[in-house]
Amino acid sequence: MIYLYLAVIGIYLGANFILKKHDRKRKYTWYLGPFMRISAWFYEKKGCIRQTDSKKSRGLQQDLVELYPDHVEEREEQYYIKKGAYVLGILFAADVAALCLSVTGAGSVSGQKIYQEVQRGAYGEDTRTKNLSALIDTENGIMEESVTVSIMARQYTEEEAMQRIDEAIDRIPELILGENETFDCITKDMELIRKIPDMPVSIEWTSGDYGLLDYRGRIMSSELPESGSICMLTANVSCGEYQKECSLYVCLYPEAVSYAEQIRKDLEKTLEQAEAGSRTEETVMLPQEVNGKKVVWTEKKKDNSKTIWVLALILAIAVWFAMDKDVHKKVEQREARMRREYPEVVSKLVLLMGAGMTIRAAVHKVASESKEHSDGVVYQQLARICHEMDSGVAEGVAYLNLGKRCRDPHYIRLSMLLSQNLRKGNAGLAGLLEREATEAFEERKRNARKYGEEAATKLLAPMFVMLMIVMVVIIVPAFFSFGK
Repeated sequence: MIYLYLAVIGIYLGANFILKKHDRKRKYTWYLGPFMRISAWFYEKKGCIRQTDSKKSRGLQQDLVELYPDHVEEREEQYYIKKGAYVLGILFAADVAALCLSVTGAGSVSGQKIYQEVQRGAYGEDTRTKNLSALIDTENGIMEESVTVSIMARQYTEEEAMQRIDEAIDRIPELILGENETFDCITKDMELIRKIPDMPVSIEWTSGDYGLLDYRGRIMSSELPESGSICMLTANVSCGEYQKECSLYVCLYPEAVSYAEQIRKDLEKTLEQAEAGSRTEETVMLPQEVNGKKVVWTEKKKDNSKTIWVLALILAIAVWFAMDKDVHKKVEQREARMRREYPEVVSKLVLLMGAGMTIRAAVHKVASESKEHSDGVVYQQLARICHEMDSGVAEGVAYLNLGKRCRDPHYIRLSMLLSQNLRKGNAGLAGLLEREATEAFEERKRNARKYGEEAATKLLAPMFVMLMIVMVVIIVPAFFSFGK
């Protein structure tokens, strides 16, 4: 995996170097610039970061048009490039983190700890296991073998019932066969277990001939004749201070093994002998040689770098969709602000037209307040239609454009009223606008009550939590006082 992580970093650096030479028209920040260049290349050349023409994609484009009516295409390009840059940045950071974790955790062997001994557990503790790697200096070079080392705890006297021993003896034959079918033809290592699951007994094995079969059930193929040999196995089953022996005979046949398998068996045999010979000591000395070959012991650690990649991919996907949701949320906030500003705008138009101004003059007067209301969305839209009328756009068309850009029923109705009364004259328009302002204020009151009810509903959860805390504060001292 290390080479894969390095390859990803190399591709990123190479692509950034090439794109930096050809893309000189854009200026990016130093920390986001490299990802922006790659994202821009995908956007322009491949279109990989553009969304398909789906319903959601069209909705996003409408939101962008509403938020940024000027230079829509440029804004859309900037949005998609920035969005892709965030995703690429997350994936690149994950690749670097995964590379560091892979190198420090499970990378080069030279950085691992060399073991001379393994700490044994105290009395009564469970058997300890370690995943070690044995580096054996053979004629063919360094050979690495992964070995699981089991270190038993320091022995102590157990107190168990004698009747469980007979139950264990009845179960032994079916548990020790391993991958063999019968005791008449043993070709693979047996599983001479020391413990039986869910039973408080321990088993000690004795082989009739350790040259044929050792006490763990390992077949010594170099000692077996081709015609097979019979070996007696004796199990000493103990439960506390009680023990009982049972014997059985097995017929062993050799199995062809490779050089590497033989090395592994010799390694495990030597390790088991070292562990068995030091059970009264606090540490176990690991063998430094096996059959005259030098051995270096290291602990094999788990590589968690893939987990970082998975989490980063999930985060990148979440960021990708969260940005679209954020744009839509901004549009909803804009529409809510426009609804709040509507009664105020209509009231000002009614007041100005009542003072004798024409529709156009009243709209220009209200739009001139856009500097005072720099964050007012409606005032900016009014300033825009005033600029259109001054540029030669027909007054009625400019009013209709206001409703199209706002996309709100109230402003669509207002734009229709202003446009229609250009042909009919100002007679009756003031009354219509005054009625519209009254209805808008009433609707604003209803919305305020609605938002207040929603806020009260949302406060129920924290109020319930506070109630529970108060109940605990009252009940717990009272409960302890009754106990005294």
